[in-house]
Amino acid sequence: MDEKRVEEEYPHLKEFFPMLNLLNKESHRGAALIASSYLDNQLREILTAFMLEGVHTRKLLEGFNAPLGTFAATIAAATALGLVSSDE
Repeated sequence: MDEKRVEEEYPHLKEFFPMLNLLNKESHRGAALIASSYLDNQLREILTAFMLEGVHTRKLLEGFNAPLGTFAATIAAATALGLVSSDE
């Protein structure tokens, strides 16, 4: 299936395709780092969209020693809040 057809069939993945092209050019180690960074960013966006806008949300997600400042913490929070499933 060519990229154009995939984009037409799955328009919700449009923002994912440039990152996928980047991954294909990387070493295995580079691809793992880029993919985990991408997933971390996606989880932060999901959590931010779910939470109320304001200083308290920013304090939870950003800055030194933020409670949800690590990839593991964002995974746990998103799963515990039912925003993602364990299958995702």
